[in-house]
Amino acid sequence: KELPSTYWKRQKAATFVHEPEGVEMRHALGLETVLSWTDFPHPDCNWPDAGKKIMKQFEGVPEDEERAITWENGARMYGIQ
Repeated sequence: KELPSTYWKRQKAATFVHEPEGVEMRHALGLETVLSWTDFPHPDCNWPDAGKKIMKQFEGVPEDEERAITWENGARMYGIQ
């Protein structure tokens, strides 16, 4: 038996589109388990201003953490290099 946090980090990921809580909770959830997404082409996606909206969400976030959330974590989870 292990702590719930151990199962979470090994088997789960948290994603967010517009919610500022996604960025705010990155350390509580574990930075390596958080991913940002656009939800394109669904009606509630952040297209066509995805770049601007993502930049605003990550204001004040260290560049390495932004990079992890916006692409490195997803690439690692899917085995993409």
